[in-house]
Amino acid sequence: QLLQALPHSHHHHRTLAPITPHPRHRKKETSPIPMSTPTNDSAGRHVDVSTLNWEQLNQVHQSLQTDIQGITQSYGGLRVAVGRFKSSEDCLNHIDNKNKDKEILVPLTSSLYIPGKLMDVKKVIVEVGDKFFVEKEIPAAKEFLKRKIVGLEKRLEQVGGILSKKNQDLQVVNMIRQQRAQEALRAQALPKSRRAVTE
Repeated sequence: QLLQALPHSHHHHRTLAPITPHPRHRKKETSPIPMSTPTNDSAGRHVDVSTLNWEQLNQVHQSLQTDIQGITQSYGGLRVAVGRFKSSEDCLNHIDNKNKDKEILVPLTSSLYIPGKLMDVKKVIVEVGDKFFVEKEIPAAKEFLKRKIVGLEKRLEQVGGILSKKNQDLQVVNMIRQQRAQEALRAQALPKSRRAVTE
């Protein structure tokens, strides 16, 4: 569960307000042909896409486009999640004695705020799971957020690598499809050329 650290009002004294968790990439359904990418089949064996027929190439092309769309959404969600955790981390930096008892705006939703007052500058309440809250001191809350940011950035790098590989695979398939299309056009033009020479 993602959290956003926010100074809380006098109603609840302290909090880390929850935000929407980042989406996770879902495993795609089995491809109608026995391969998962243009270079490996479902058993992990190397597949030469140049040996596939036109229908199979189109199926792989469609599968890759679907994968890329889903992974791109997941990548975007991870970037948003990292940004929100960093925002929470920044909020914790402002919960200190010099801001104690100051008037603040407390977000109830992403667009609805109510006035409040920063009362407790020593501890905050952190949502560490689905509706599961734990009281933490500011240093411990910062460490919690730091671990989350590091984990998400590592996952972001992994997903970025997968996305890059999928795009490379798509380029290979597109290149082969273009070659096949050109070969088909040349094959259609050849009989006409022969008839013209005969006449």
